[in-house]
Amino acid sequence: ALQHEIDHLDGKVFVEKLSILKRKKFEKEWKKRQKN
Repeated sequence: ALQHEIDHLDGKVFVEKLSILKRKKFEKEWKKRQKN
């Protein structure tokens, strides 16, 4: 849970560091996890 909060705070910077392809995959996974 703590890591999740850290990811939220750092999320934008983290995603911006990814390549476009990795970012698309990440966003797809992220949305899937948000539903659970």
